[in-house]
Amino acid sequence: MKKNKFKFLFIILAVVIIIILSVQITANMKGIQVSSAAVIRGELLDVYTEEGIYKMGTEYQVVSKVTGPVASVEVRENMEVKKGDLLVVIDDRDLTYEKELHQSTLSGYQAQLEQSNINQIMASSPQEYLDQVNRDLASNRSQYQVAQTLVNGMRSLYQGGNVSTVEWEQAQADFKKAETAYNSAKDRFEESQKFLESLVQEGIDKETLNTRFYESMRGQLQALIKTEETYISKLEDQIEDCKVVAECDGSIISLPAQDMSMFQSGQVVAVINATQEPMIEADVLTNVEPYLQVGSEVVIIQKLRNQEYEYSGTISEIYDFAVQGTSALGLNEYRVRVKVKVNPGQEIRLKSGYSFNLQFTLYKGADELIVPVNAVFQADGQDSVFVVEDGQVTKKAVSIGYRSSSQVVVTAGLEEDDKVITNVDSEDIYEGLKAHY
Repeated sequence: MKKNKFKFLFIILAVVIIIILSVQITANMKGIQVSSAAVIRGELLDVYTEEGIYKMGTEYQVVSKVTGPVASVEVRENMEVKKGDLLVVIDDRDLTYEKELHQSTLSGYQAQLEQSNINQIMASSPQEYLDQVNRDLASNRSQYQVAQTLVNGMRSLYQGGNVSTVEWEQAQADFKKAETAYNSAKDRFEESQKFLESLVQEGIDKETLNTRFYESMRGQLQALIKTEETYISKLEDQIEDCKVVAECDGSIISLPAQDMSMFQSGQVVAVINATQEPMIEADVLTNVEPYLQVGSEVVIIQKLRNQEYEYSGTISEIYDFAVQGTSALGLNEYRVRVKVKVNPGQEIRLKSGYSFNLQFTLYKGADELIVPVNAVFQADGQDSVFVVEDGQVTKKAVSIGYRSSSQVVVTAGLEEDDKVITNVDSEDIYEGLKAHY
């Protein structure tokens, strides 16, 4: 009895083992099971949403082009201005004094050039010319010493409050003028004397010496005259820039000039909110900007009292440069400014500073072949997918028309209703593997 019972159990165990082995053999013949998705034909719409701020105008910073004390402020905050209106006047006395000094120097060079031409025509010797230059030097030295004495005395009187600021500044200007004339005459005499000595050492005849000397003098004087004329022109531009004007229509929203007594070149004088067509502005990521175009439609979403209202808009401008910023995670990112115009004929609540969600269409396609994004991978620089053919995994190259965060548009390499493997990131999936869906 026991013998028959053990025999029966042995037979049952053998049957179970045979069944397990059969299942394993069948499974090995079919390969592993893989996840799949069918290639479908349909519409793909990919959108990108970014916060935008409604602005009635663009802020424009007016900067000073020159350095100097503030003479007067001609406007006030919240004042409406037109292009060309005078905003601020910067004291131009220092620049005017400097211009007068260079004009005096220019006149001296021009006189010397004329004298050089006269001397050559009258066949006077270079030494006679040098004697005249030396006399001019002595005269300029005397005027310089007098001016120096006067300015030193005026300094004490000014510090003691016995002379006005205007008188002190005039004395300084006279001293600078005399100093410049003296240094110019001294340099001129020394350079001319050295040049004459070098010509004499060459042992050339008198006529050749005279010709070369006066030609060199004229060349040097003409170059100095050109330099002074250029500098005077630059000073005239700076004097004109002391009148700071509005370069656009708008209203003054900030006026740093009213709290300052001195400006540096490049410093903000005023901020104007430039009048323009109302816009909603948003800063989009640089990897989004290539899909946007001026004239494209935008969905404008406004949230009021827990309700959403949708309006239509149009991209009116895309800046051609990106600005570095910081993401919410503290990482560096670059964004491009995009302006959206609200389409007319809509009742939308608009006030400067209101925020909206702007929904940009990055891609819209109908009758497209679409596969999940996790079915596509790169192999040797080529977009590819895995499919199962005759029980084995096969790699197929595909062409991609567009890739969203979840789906991919395939333009070549697949047909509708083809099946692709979706778990391609698994290390167990490779070409030639036995598999089934």
